[in-house]
Amino acid sequence: MEAKKTGLSPELIIHPGETIADLLAERGMTQQELAARTGVTSAFISKVINGKKGISGNFAYALECALGVPKTFWLNLQANYEAEILDAQEGTTITHEEKVIAQGMSDSIQELRKNGDILPDQKAEELIPYLRRKFHVSNLAYLGKLQHHGFISQPQA
Repeated sequence: MEAKKTGLSPELIIHPGETIADLLAERGMTQQELAARTGVTSAFISKVINGKKGISGNFAYALECALGVPKTFWLNLQANYEAEILDAQEGTTITHEEKVIAQGMSDSIQELRKNGDILPDQKAEELIPYLRRKFHVSNLAYLGKLQHHGFISQPQA
């Protein structure tokens, strides 16, 4: 299995507010009317529609009542949006320390390449997130802490 590559640009990810805007246009409803129906301000609705605010549980419930679209739809839309943003930004979370650690893992990386788990020309922005998932850590620097505490064994020479 090769490393996951999304390649999705944050500019192409659709905020749930765009769906609200589409529904309002489809129904001929203004932001002011939606604000009145949901008990929030017009400024809040504008911020959600413009991607400046997210959809909370309470607001999802209010949208369900006002628009007849289930709260689970809105909550899932928000959760998926946030997950896509995280995926798109994953490469920006790589630290210098992780790059150094990955360089020191050349034997393991060679083995993963030989098995077809990693592409031969995989860049650090894709390789390090894959290694994080492979070794079940959110930062490669934590591998040392796991070894220190005996949660994983030292590699054999």
